[in-house]
Amino acid sequence: MSKIYSDNTINYADNYICNKKSTIINDKSSIQASTTDNTDTIKNSKTNTDSIQISETNENLINTKKSKDALDYTLKDYSDNEKSQMVIALSTLNYYMECHGEETPLSTNCLEHSFSFTNYANKLVEYTKQVQETSPGFLPSNFLDFCEEYQKNLKNLGCN
Repeated sequence: MSKIYSDNTINYADNYICNKKSTIINDKSSIQASTTDNTDTIKNSKTNTDSIQISETNENLINTKKSKDALDYTLKDYSDNEKSQMVIALSTLNYYMECHGEETPLSTNCLEHSFSFTNYANKLVEYTKQVQETSPGFLPSNFLDFCEEYQKNLKNLGCN
């Protein structure tokens, strides 16, 4: 078997790595020194900050977070390509539902108004069945399974 590199290449690489290590060590020392100087400046300066307080009694916020978690749990077992297909199909079906007068999380401010994600999931299943009957192949073949899994995850998380 022939070599694809020479001994000089290895020596060059070793020297390069050794030189880089010393540069990194020297740079690290200067970073530590400058960090110490900046810390005093930060401590002595006054800053204006905004803050937000989230109350755990805000049911709309808690419910919306549970719904997001349920969707994340539902998507976790799909490949990236399948996740994309499910999200696109979900968005398309949401638009279809909105055109038929249904409220969706995309058309409702879930943080300001009470929204029932379990009712939404039930409607998702109904509309998916309807679309699959009237327009076979429009939605991914496993989209109904996805909707039912989302529905189950919402219930498991105690989402309204």
